[in-house]
Amino acid sequence: MDDFIKKIQNSNLPLIHPCPIFYNKDLDKIIIDRSDESITIDIANQYEEFCKKNDIPISKTLILHSNVTLEREYSYPFDYFFMECKRLLNACPDYGIVNYNDEKKKIYNCLNHSENKHRTIIFEGLKSRKLLKYGFVSYRDKGVYLPSDVGDGQSEEDDWRWATVLPKLIGKTYFNVVTETHHNIEKDFNDLFITEKICKALITEPFIIVGNCGSLNYVKEKGFETYPELFDESYDLIENPKDRLEFILDEVERLCNMDKNELEEIYKSVIWKVDYNRNIMLNFQDDEFASKYVKNWKR
Repeated sequence: MDDFIKKIQNSNLPLIHPCPIFYNKDLDKIIIDRSDESITIDIANQYEEFCKKNDIPISKTLILHSNVTLEREYSYPFDYFFMECKRLLNACPDYGIVNYNDEKKKIYNCLNHSENKHRTIIFEGLKSRKLLKYGFVSYRDKGVYLPSDVGDGQSEEDDWRWATVLPKLIGKTYFNVVTETHHNIEKDFNDLFITEKICKALITEPFIIVGNCGSLNYVKEKGFETYPELFDESYDLIENPKDRLEFILDEVERLCNMDKNELEEIYKSVIWKVDYNRNIMLNFQDDEFASKYVKNWKR
């Protein structure tokens, strides 16, 4: 098994190297721990071709990952980020606590770091519709930053994923436009990959998801409350990626143009859901199998 592990470690397989790779005697398998990434169909196909060329018995390998739609014999997807968020909340009960009685300065927030096609479409759509003035919007790879008084959440620490929650900013807005990591407007991103971006929104504020078809439904299946009082959540079922993005922009525009008193009333009537979702997250059921083998939990 050591030779097989070395071959995988020395490969250029996307998202598979570098990461914890080790042999487990009880399972009699090489475990590749990519829990915090999505193994897409294209990556899976590359991995299978690599194993075939290098005479690696694929049945003796197991990849832990977060794309819950991938079904392959060596694939074990699970809810890594929900479980990680649970650990964080249990360790730091005050994480993401917001004063919801703060005066609202903007309608929404939409925070972006890495450049991505769906994020650019959303940013340019907000700009062309003259909606940027209604939101706290950042796009760091495009040189667009938040005002200094609400912070930028940038961190070089090991917990960079979670350090970007900004309670002061959240308290000054009504909802979050969550631009998830993957969107099938790009090739080979037709997966279901729930990351810390959705988790942070779940435990802090109302939200709409710029992600793949079915993302919102998956969140609801896990027991979390969403916000149909604010948004037409049929956007989540729109299969065409361009149409789904345009629908979301329409919803953001509608709320930006809504009577402020009406928006405030709806907001106050649904904000209880944040505490509800925090409790769901605090008690999220761990995947017992994955928990035995994951090497990259945030401690």
